[in-house]
Parts: sequence; C-alpha cells; structure tokens
Amino acid sequence: MAKTKKPAVEDVEETVKAEEPPKMSDDLLPDLPIEDFEIPEEVDESVESTHNGSLEVALIGSGQGGSRLAEAFYRLGYKKCLVVNTAKHDLHHIDVP
Repeated sequence: MAKTKKPAVEDVEETVKAEEPPKMSDDLLPDLPIEDFEIPEEVDESVESTHNGSLEVALIGSGQGGSRLAEAFYRLGYKKCLVVNTAKHDLHHIDVP
C-alpha cells in the first residue's frame, strides 16, 4: 500500500482564495417589491353577544320550528344565530340577519 501525500494547508488556502464566485449582472436579478410590502391588519368579524349571561353559545335553527327557536334566542341577546331551511317562504317571517 502506497501512502498518499496530503496537501499542505497553504495549498488548500490558495485554491480556495483563487475560486471567486461568479459575478451576476443587476439585470438578471428580479425586481421584487419586498420593501413596499405591508402586513394587512386583521379584521375581527366575530359577532358580539349582548345577553349578559355566563354561557357563550351559538345556535343553528333548522326548519320552521328551529328557526323560530333561534330567532327567540336572538331576541334575548344571543346574536350568534343561524337559520337554515330548504323552503324560502318559511324564512320570510324570521327576523334574524
């Protein structure tokens, strides 16, 4: 087995110094509007209840009877209500936005 000679530290340093990174033209770099970017403010779209109770609930009224129950809770101040029905005329008299 023949021993291989390791390169001296000075030879390695000169090889590293001789290799320069390739130069890039400014025309090749993309123009990104990063400096103009602003973080959008978060908009709170939640519904505030006005019931003054200790429980926080949301109601889904389904059908004509369920819609009337949800409307009753809405009038009491539980503003997180949703009414669902397949017949539009059943919801005509329900006063929930």
